[in-house]
Amino acid sequence: MTDPILDPSENPFKETLIVRTEDTEYPCLEYDPTKKTLIVLIGGSGSGKDTIMDAILEQGNAIHVQTATSRNIRKGEDPNKYLWMRKQREGEDFEEYKKNLLREYDLVEQDPHDGSVYGLPRLNIEKALANIEDTRFPILRMEIKGAKRVQEIFGEDYNVVVIGIKPEDEKEFETAIRTRQQDDPLPEEEIRTRVIEASQKQKLNDSFAHFTIVNSRKPGGLERSVNSLAYLLRTLAGTN
Repeated sequence: MTDPILDPSENPFKETLIVRTEDTEYPCLEYDPTKKTLIVLIGGSGSGKDTIMDAILEQGNAIHVQTATSRNIRKGEDPNKYLWMRKQREGEDFEEYKKNLLREYDLVEQDPHDGSVYGLPRLNIEKALANIEDTRFPILRMEIKGAKRVQEIFGEDYNVVVIGIKPEDEKEFETAIRTRQQDDPLPEEEIRTRVIEASQKQKLNDSFAHFTIVNSRKPGGLERSVNSLAYLLRTLAGTN
């Protein structure tokens, strides 16, 4: 069954909320209202993914599924945002480190990037799915690799809805990378490499996500993005 939001006349956020209506190498969403729903949010640095998700959680419109990361916690960051995995031990090479984290934290998927490891603990996702509600869906933030893995594992029994968050201007990628490295600046060549990778990853996200929210930095842009996501969640829940 196709999600009713595909009807353009019923989407009040046409400029912000983009629905993928054509198959790429990935099929479009076929939403089955008889199944429970799991929301996966994907987006690169500078997209505003975390800010939008935090606002949705504050509104009580979704249930947070805590993912895991080995990166350092950022200044002012909510300590409950992630499960903070241990650091690499002396004498432990990176491949061994990844394997050990997979086992120690019982991760159902793992995605290393930018020198850190991200993953989804099995206990966290199973607890969320066991307590799933009809109008408040579990929501988790991931990279595209993790989203694909979640779809593979849970897609047969649940509606796994992938929502991409992208900046209106790709210059935001570079701004975010520079801002987050202020205390330990990266070489310019490394920054350029990361900006190119972020742009390439955004193209993959666009082809994979069922819906994409274009997050503008202009006045009112963030509020409109949050409202777009809230509208989409209500539509999926059948409460609009």
